[in-house]
Amino acid sequence: MRHVFDVLELHKLCGEAIAYNDRSIRFHERMGFQRESILREQYFDGGTYHDVIGFGLLKSEWEEERRKNEHA
Repeated sequence: MRHVFDVLELHKLCGEAIAYNDRSIRFHERMGFQRESILREQYFDGGTYHDVIGFGLLKSEWEEERRKNEHA
């Protein structure tokens, strides 16, 4: 995250997870990402279509969490 926001100076970082991948969803949420979208039946695995969840993390949100953790 430091590289993305401090070095590359991006405003926002996006991610996606297939809706059945609970581990990936929890990872994104633990990192501070917010759910922003559901792409219905976006991914086809060869037999079934699956929804994809879109996530976003703004630099300001990441900085706020970093400040909280530094004072904890």
